[in-house]
Amino acid sequence: MQLQEVVQRHRELKKKDKMLVMTCVYKKAQPKHRTRSTEDDILICTNSADGQLLHCEKPRKQRRLNIPLSLLDDHREIEVRYDLLDCHISICSPTVPQLFSDNFDYQTRHHFIRGILMNEDILGNHIYTHVISDQYAARVCNFSTYDAISKDVIHRWVYPLVPDNTDEACSYGRRNIYLNTNVSLAFGCELHEDVVIGRNTSVGVSTHITQSSIGHNCRIGDNVVIEGAYIWDNCVIERGSKVYRSILCDSVYVKSNVVVEAGCVLSYGVIVGPQFTVKRGSKITTSRDSGVPGDDEGEWGDEGVKVAEVTQKSPTEDSNPTEVGREGRGFLWHPPTTVEEDEESEQFAVEEWPADEAESSGGESSSGSSRDSSPGPAQPSHQFSEGADLDNLLFYNEIIDLIRSGLAEKVNTDNTILMINAAKHAYNIPIHDVPLAIVRAIMEGPRRSTTPSSTGAPTGNLQSQPDTMTYIKSAVNFFTSLLQHYIRDQSLQMSVAETLADCAEKQGAVLANLARLVLLFYNRDILEESVILSWHKRYSSSAGDLPKKLEVLKVVKPVIEWLQTASEESSDDEEGE
Repeated sequence: MQLQEVVQRHRELKKKDKMLVMTCVYKKAQPKHRTRSTEDDILICTNSADGQLLHCEKPRKQRRLNIPLSLLDDHREIEVRYDLLDCHISICSPTVPQLFSDNFDYQTRHHFIRGILMNEDILGNHIYTHVISDQYAARVCNFSTYDAISKDVIHRWVYPLVPDNTDEACSYGRRNIYLNTNVSLAFGCELHEDVVIGRNTSVGVSTHITQSSIGHNCRIGDNVVIEGAYIWDNCVIERGSKVYRSILCDSVYVKSNVVVEAGCVLSYGVIVGPQFTVKRGSKITTSRDSGVPGDDEGEWGDEGVKVAEVTQKSPTEDSNPTEVGREGRGFLWHPPTTVEEDEESEQFAVEEWPADEAESSGGESSSGSSRDSSPGPAQPSHQFSEGADLDNLLFYNEIIDLIRSGLAEKVNTDNTILMINAAKHAYNIPIHDVPLAIVRAIMEGPRRSTTPSSTGAPTGNLQSQPDTMTYIKSAVNFFTSLLQHYIRDQSLQMSVAETLADCAEKQGAVLANLARLVLLFYNRDILEESVILSWHKRYSSSAGDLPKKLEVLKVVKPVIEWLQTASEESSDDEEGE
């Protein structure tokens, strides 16, 4: 980003407000953006007129936040922003160092900002914000942001700050492959995508590297696999080893047939192996833990590299073979235990390595697999049952209240969507679970209890079947646009059809009217004909001799036959044309 713009804004604000002490830079970034860290997750309130910072809070694991109502007393209009990334760039007035020294309990920048805001009425100091949207600024504060920002550099989002635009000669190839000078690539090695290799580095035969950065003067052996890793300078990885989504600092030596699982950090001069597995998330260093913060100062940097160069050749006898292998050198690092817990403390906050996409999808590969052409259901990660956590139950209850009050008071659908989205974010509910909750809430009917039972069915006494069906029909007709807003693809439609069947199995009123409900959802363009027929085929194959499922199939049989006939007639008409 261009600092000149924010500096100029700071100067202009200083002319208008003599009590300005700081202008903080924020960047637009939606929640769950990869450069947003849970440690730096932030919510702010600003004056809409001039951008003055009024409130600043880190949500962390909270589901609800408290915003002082007093802000509305002094300001006509405020903005509540949860779509910003704190860039940790601040333009400061000359009074800031003095304020830090006067308030020696300020340990972090966040402490300082909150202190200024809390004492604003007493001291009169002000902080303003500067929001950027078309420039890049981010801060590395943990492994997650280290990986995210490194990927942004490799993907050239921060041009001209890219690997091939430096004083050293570096070639840039397809799929973001960067090679420095004197790089030796053996026959059969594969560089897939997003790979940076430093000068004087050699890569062995049949080695596979993807989404990784390798420093200068490294030696990578034969049949090595490196995925999503960051290998610093002067490292050696011998044949047959595998490194996944980890950081290897300068002069790390990985012997043959070693597996470094995801989320590991091997510090300067660590030696591992041979034939050893470094467990997921391990942090290994060449110095023992003292448990005291700052006790290992002076062990890093250039001096640390020199020590590493010596220790690499002469492993110490007191290394633990169960932690680094029989020829290894190093010790597992554990977070300090003598430091008092402080939810605001950031000094030892460590966010785990970001989850691998393959792992998050269950390790299922999309290539070479055989799939059914019919749409499959989007599996919800939250079930509204007794085993679900409190947030899911609270969200479900809130959806029921919104549906009932919205229908009774004829609330505008757009407003209901806004309130549902707010509840979704407040309780951290996946988007594909929202329409399923809405459908279940409608199937509840006009009754008092809103708490699901252990079977997933709501509790309480049902009203008469005509009353229930009248309510459900009115709700579906009134909320058609809302349902269409959330049920956009066939996989979600399949999940909705399964939800209707599940409700029918548990609720007599829904079962008795299931055929009419399916037809209603079809006529309102909520469920497509092909989805209903695909659901019926799947449901029939899994019904077996289960009485409830057989009863569901019996009830919907007329609608299915009618849809099949209509589909066949449509096909005949097309062939005739």
